[in-house]
Amino acid sequence: MSWLGDGLPDWLTPRPGERLEQREQLQVLAAAIGELSDRQREVFVAIALNDVPIDVLALQLESNRAAMYQNLFDARRTLRKGLATAGHAVVEESASA
Repeated sequence: MSWLGDGLPDWLTPRPGERLEQREQLQVLAAAIGELSDRQREVFVAIALNDVPIDVLALQLESNRAAMYQNLFDARRTLRKGLATAGHAVVEESASA
């Protein structure tokens, strides 16, 4: 494996086409996040992006686990729909996940 001067293995460095696709995906995700309700956005950002434990978030928001899971599920569904609508590949979740 060869290493680049910045200390990253070259296989971790995105190629120009990959960078463009990543940038497009991030723009689509940003737009989809803007479509979430305030609560869905708050729950998604806390749990999925900031790794806040669901029980801690439920206490902070004076809610319960079931409501947190439902908000997260709805947010992820909206984000997947936004990506799919824009033509990006998405992985569907199984019913048991």
